[in-house]
Amino acid sequence: MHMEATFVPQYDVSLGCCAQIIHWPSSTRAKLAAIFMALLTAPLHSCVKIFTDSAAVIQSIAKGQKGLSTKKWLKTPNSL
Repeated sequence: MHMEATFVPQYDVSLGCCAQIIHWPSSTRAKLAAIFMALLTAPLHSCVKIFTDSAAVIQSIAKGQKGLSTKKWLKTPNSL
């Protein structure tokens, strides 16, 4: 079983990125992966707007801003 993460920039639909989430797939991880891919591929100094209705994703990003190490943050359960 796997999940896919995809994003397509609004300004140029010919660009985009797709990846598979394996080993413990979840919709939250797929959404987070899509957000991180969008941020990593955005041009330097660009304005990026992310829209999501996922409370688990919003909570995960908020927890990440609290200074957890990457390893601890990735092991955080995503249940509300």
